[in-house]
Amino acid sequence: MPGMMMHQRLMTQRSARQAKNNGL
Repeated sequence: MPGMMMHQRLMTQRSARQAKNNGL
């Protein structure tokens, strides 16, 4: 399902953003 892939991509981006904010 394309919707699921889009959702997973969003979550990955969010995780990367959080890690940046945490200075990881």
